[in-house]
Amino acid sequence: NVFYKINVEIVQKNKNLVYLKKDAFFKNKLIKQSKIGVIIQARQGSTRLPNKVLKKINGFTIIQLLLARLVRSKTINKIIVAIPKNRLNFRLQKHLCANNIDYYKGSEQNVLKRYFDAAKKNKFDFIVRITSDCPLLEYNLLDQLVKFALKKNVDYVSNIRPASLPQGFSIEIFKFSALKKSYLKAKKNHQKEHVNYYIHENKMFNRSNFFIKNMNFSSKNFSIDFLRDLRFVEKVYKYFFPNVHFSLNDIAKNIKKYG
Repeated sequence: NVFYKINVEIVQKNKNLVYLKKDAFFKNKLIKQSKIGVIIQARQGSTRLPNKVLKKINGFTIIQLLLARLVRSKTINKIIVAIPKNRLNFRLQKHLCANNIDYYKGSEQNVLKRYFDAAKKNKFDFIVRITSDCPLLEYNLLDQLVKFALKKNVDYVSNIRPASLPQGFSIEIFKFSALKKSYLKAKKNHQKEHVNYYIHENKMFNRSNFFIKNMNFSSKNFSIDFLRDLRFVEKVYKYFFPNVHFSLNDIAKNIKKYG
């Protein structure tokens, strides 16, 4: 069981960027019968913005900021960063090790297999899929979706079909049984390259969508795909700095101040 510990340099820079202690992090009060794990998809080989996951905002990498915002969750048991198993991602692996962040190395092209293997190894009952280019995701939204997924008890839940939030706040949750079925039955390349495509394309899965009313507050892109996106997300973080635990409502209320 790995927990996220901050080093001396980071503590000196920003006391608000803290990770929970091990006992608090792995305590799941909502449902003791299920093991709920977050798997964050990350890689260095982005063609649009190479090494974006290691880009820094106020001295912290994108992956550090994302983890700091998610680790306060009250509903999850573990967070894993799933990275490709190749030399190109050695810097990322080294960075994760240095920050005591749990990771799993798997297939680069077959991302579905990477997720399945990581979930199987950790014996997850429910998997939360998050991508590393969304550093503004926060634990309150995560917990809302987890509670919704447990209540609905369906194969797949997301907040993207249709979306009520801008890009950068996407969360998907699926049962391990659904992931396993996808892994065993997916034959086409695009179904292997994308974790969710087989579920979306087959009616055998029970699906549900989590929709937040009146929260479609911006056409801005809050995920980091290009350099301009990084600059925009930097403005958001710098507005709230040194606090890195600002909420989705905080972002919405101050949306005009980042432009």
